[in-house]
Amino acid sequence: MGPLQLAFARPKVRQLAGAAVYSRGMDYAQQGRVEPEAAGDRRLRATVRGSAAYTVELWVEARQPGWSCTCPYAADGAFCKHAVAVALLLEPGGPDAAEGDPQLRGRLLADATAGGSCEPDLARWRGRIDVAFTPTPGVPAHLAWLSWGGRVEELVDDLAELCDAGHPQAAAVLAEHAHRRADEAIAAVDDLDDWLTEVSARLAELHLRACRQDPPEPVELAGRLVDLELTSPLDGFPRAAETYAEVLGAEGLAAFRRRVAPLWEALGSRYAEWPLQRIRLREAMIGLALASGDPDELIGAYRQDLHTQDAYLAIARALAAAGRDAEAEGWAREGLEARDEVAWPTPPLQAFLVGLLRSRGEEAAALEVFLDALLRSPSLTAYRRLLAEAGDEAPAMRQRALTALTERLERPADGATRADPALSDALVEILAAEGQPERARQVATHHGCSRRVWLALAPSLEATHPLEAADVYELELRALPEAGSEESTEKAVDFLARLRRLATAAGQPERFDNALFRVRLVHGRKPGLMRRLEAQGW
Repeated sequence: MGPLQLAFARPKVRQLAGAAVYSRGMDYAQQGRVEPEAAGDRRLRATVRGSAAYTVELWVEARQPGWSCTCPYAADGAFCKHAVAVALLLEPGGPDAAEGDPQLRGRLLADATAGGSCEPDLARWRGRIDVAFTPTPGVPAHLAWLSWGGRVEELVDDLAELCDAGHPQAAAVLAEHAHRRADEAIAAVDDLDDWLTEVSARLAELHLRACRQDPPEPVELAGRLVDLELTSPLDGFPRAAETYAEVLGAEGLAAFRRRVAPLWEALGSRYAEWPLQRIRLREAMIGLALASGDPDELIGAYRQDLHTQDAYLAIARALAAAGRDAEAEGWAREGLEARDEVAWPTPPLQAFLVGLLRSRGEEAAALEVFLDALLRSPSLTAYRRLLAEAGDEAPAMRQRALTALTERLERPADGATRADPALSDALVEILAAEGQPERARQVATHHGCSRRVWLALAPSLEATHPLEAADVYELELRALPEAGSEESTEKAVDFLARLRRLATAAGQPERFDNALFRVRLVHGRKPGLMRRLEAQGW
């Protein structure tokens, strides 16, 4: 495929135009309204005859698509139907090539839109699905989706149309077939952009919608869902029992459990073996537990896998929904404490616990949760959140927080030779934000802090400790990246200007001269930076 074909591959054209405009452009292309005039690897000009004759030009520059059309719709740069029609000529074999049989799609869609009076030809639909997911021969794996992604997306659109035209059960069966083809396509596609994952999600959404419109026989559906959840490489049907609970009903959920529970129990002492299958079975059991609303069943499903915040949060929510608030609080607190061993973000779990405490009128206990969060993971953001939540109690909570952070910094935990550097960074930032730059400087000097924090602190030290601020700017100048960018150029000029002013005021102008010499020596090949230095007269 040439540069122009890659730049205007079907998925890209659909994205540029939108579904409605793309469909109209497809019609124009298939009706033969396009008359090419001049073509090359990087530019194509053509006339498209609609209500009038419009001139379209497509080109590629720096691997990016460019286009123009003389129609009114494209006057503001929109990708019009005429541009779509011309772009489709770039497809190998023309606009009909992606469909295999040019008439097949039309016949199938005619069936779909017949108001339900004509049963869909499932064999032909399956054949079209197979064709849609067949990669174009000779196209590298990392470009495969460009060559056949458009026809797959059109196929999913058409399955949705089949569902809405009165054939939801047929659409559900065909969505499953398409999903299996998507699973198989992983071997032929380098899915770095998660395109197949998006296709999987669309098919799963369509499948659920179709099943809700006309529920299949529940026991049969349960068996199909179990197979999809446990064997799909794309994982398009996670926790299917919960997602499909209303469709499956009691009978379907019981059938689902009969299929999954024995496999889960069979793991037994071999729980650590076959990790992928174990994870899939665990997720299936979690789905069953969530569908049942039984928190004890949910705890059993998570068993030895309490390694994420989501696990604790799901259990706590299930217990609260069952009216077991004390246990819910215990699980939430345990999850927050467990973050000391496994790094994870905690805001949802924290928010749950705070909401539970406040629902019982325990405002002081809720504030302790925010204080604990600050002390466990010190940061300026956590400190500001604590004060915002404290309201009228903010002055007292401010003093408590600063005292506790300072004590932790000065008295490291048992066995530690020094406090966590992140604690020093956080306290310096907090003190600076509180308008206490001298205390912040003392903490930074005595306990150390990162370059990032020293740089943020330096401007507030220029008046009282100019040479210390100058030290910071000299260090940043030595650490300038080798690759030039507008941002690094602006930083270099700013640091030099600050250093010049501070060094001159301190009677040490040679510090600026030496720093400028190093910058020119090391970064002399950055024309943008050199021009800025000349403009400053340096």
